[in-house]
Amino acid sequence: MLAEGQNLTAIYLLVGSGQLGKRKHMDFILVLAVWIGLAILIGNISDNRGQGFAVGFAISLIASPLIALLVIIAMKDRSEPVSSAAQKTEAPAILTRQLSNPQYKVWLVEKYNIQRNDVLGEIICGSESFGTIDEALAFAHQTETALLAHTRKIEAEKNARSAFQIDKFKKNSNAATARLMQGDKIILYADLEIVSKEDLLHAITTVDSTASHDVVIVRNGLTLTRTVRGGTLGLLGHTIELNAEDQRLKADILSKRGI
Repeated sequence: MLAEGQNLTAIYLLVGSGQLGKRKHMDFILVLAVWIGLAILIGNISDNRGQGFAVGFAISLIASPLIALLVIIAMKDRSEPVSSAAQKTEAPAILTRQLSNPQYKVWLVEKYNIQRNDVLGEIICGSESFGTIDEALAFAHQTETALLAHTRKIEAEKNARSAFQIDKFKKNSNAATARLMQGDKIILYADLEIVSKEDLLHAITTVDSTASHDVVIVRNGLTLTRTVRGGTLGLLGHTIELNAEDQRLKADILSKRGI
């Protein structure tokens, strides 16, 4: 009887030990699954903050999800903020800025903060008040037009200060054929304003290389027009700041051509 009891105890202990091992194994799998799930969650949080999914996921696996979360929070948020300006109505093209354009009207309302004042019963635009929305929009349009003209004037004056000056050119080149000379200051190429060496290169590569184009230069206090074949001019030069008289000549040319 004693031997039989000992055998039963041994069997019970063996079976119980196996069940306990199996339970521990299941608990380990459950913990591992939860750990990985939390690591994925932390990885997504890290990605949303601009740090990348891998950073949060790796820290969570190596250390712990809690430590990873604290690290991600402590790190600078590199995610791109949604600009409030991007949410506003996009500024319409200059040529479409007419009061007959509904988009332009909406843009004016936003830019000039046109609002109805219920106390006064009027439309407010800046420091002015109007009886109707059309009057307020007309005022905003007039203000915007004047601002644009002023901006253009400043830009034209700024651009008129410089040009591209020819230092030398190759024999039998397009520049030589067009009778351009050393010291000439190129201010227009195919009706494109030239302010710098980069402008001239851009103009040459933009227009039709198989056609001929007018080049306007300043030479000895005069503006002259020469016709050159498209393509490489075959010259060297640099950007130069014009003197007061040459600036006036260039500004006159730009004004007459509406550039």
